[in-house]
Formats: sequence, structure tokens, C-alpha cells
Amino acid sequence: MGFRWPIFTDVEQFRQALDTARTVDPHTIGAVQNMTEHDTIEDIEDMVSSYQRPRDVQRIVQGLQTGATLPMPIILKGKRGMWIMAGNTRQAVCQVLGAKCQALLVDVSK
Repeated sequence: MGFRWPIFTDVEQFRQALDTARTVDPHTIGAVQNMTEHDTIEDIEDMVSSYQRPRDVQRIVQGLQTGATLPMPIILKGKRGMWIMAGNTRQAVCQVLGAKCQALLVDVSK
């Protein structure tokens, strides 16, 4: 984690930050950098096809439609704004399907 997100000194500190994070709807908190806005599932599938490890968009769709519990996206809130750290594909699928989406907002602005 330290090489990519140097704000956390170790995994335990990251876990503590997640434990104290607020739960928010990512589509109501304002501008979140790197958060995808798509209109169709096909657009999302096209986006993830270029990932080093493509996501299984249909599995996310199926999970949402069957009421499965999916991991929440993680958004970091820093001094210069907010950035989606994990779960961009999940939040995009929620938005397209009109499903309720919840994310963890980790405040690292201090």
C-alpha cells in the first residue's frame, strides 16, 4: 500500500481508517476525481476491457439484481478534493441500474 497510497504507514492504519469512515452515497457528495459516469452497461464493459485485470461487469450486475452484498467503493477525501480509490466499476454499475450505492468516505485531509 505504501508505494501507491503513502498516506497510510501500514495495512493496520488503512484498516483503522476504513473502520472510522463515513458511509455516503457517492453520487451526492460532490465531485469525485476518477469516478466514472456512464450511461450503459456496455460502456462500462468497454471501459474495464482495457484494465490490466478486467472486472466482470455482468457478475456485478447479477449481484445487484439478486441483492448480494458487494464490497463498498472507497473514496479518499483529501485537502485538494476527493478521489475514488476502489469500487469505480461497482459505483458505475449502480448508477446505470439506478441501484442504491453506498461508499466509504475516508477523510485523510488532516
